Amino acid sequence: MIFEEYLSREDIFLLQSCNKEVQEDNSSYDILNYKVDKPWGYESVVFHDENCAIWNLFIKNGESTSFHCHPKKRTVVAVTEGVIECKLSKRVIILTPSDILILDMGVFHSSKCISDNG
Repeated sequence: MIFEEYLSREDIFLLQSCNKEVQEDNSSYDILNYKVDKPWGYESVVFHDENCAIWNLFIKNGESTSFHCHPKKRTVVAVTEGVIECKLSKRVIILTPSDILILDMGVFHSSKCISDNG
């Protein structure tokens, strides 16, 4: 199933309340396949160019990414294994393998693993 979430008034309020300057990272170092450990698991970049980046995230059972947004880019969450509870500012969506969630720029979200093996 494909879900799509657009920028809501709640997202705009949250973004404005952060009151942070959004800065773009124009660095040119190669981050392909570089694994970054996180408290909730890890992430790595499997593809990137000037228009798109594809990240692989492994989230441990019961763990969650922070509630955040990407003000200047659209985000697509595609589940390949496990079950993800995706919290948005207005609702929660349960994603299973082959589900896709498309998030507009600035949509707040967090992803929590609710399956046994992450």
